[in-house]
Amino acid sequence: MLSFLYRLIRGFQREHGFPPNAVYLSPLHYRALCDNLSGLPSEKIEAFLGVNLVLEPTATHPHAAWQDSLHRRRAAGPG
Repeated sequence: MLSFLYRLIRGFQREHGFPPNAVYLSPLHYRALCDNLSGLPSEKIEAFLGVNLVLEPTATHPHAAWQDSLHRRRAAGPG
């Protein structure tokens, strides 16, 4: 799952000229990712990947996206 997400993120960046800030994935895909990163606490996985992970129960395949609202919230900082 980890290598798939890396390719997904790199492909998005190549296509759009900037990296995604969100990856949508199903809870099943998220569990597979956590298994791949078993040494990393789940709360650190987003920082490790550099994207927000959005769990979408109906997602059949993970997909990367850019959400302006996420960018503004991250730039503003916590709170």
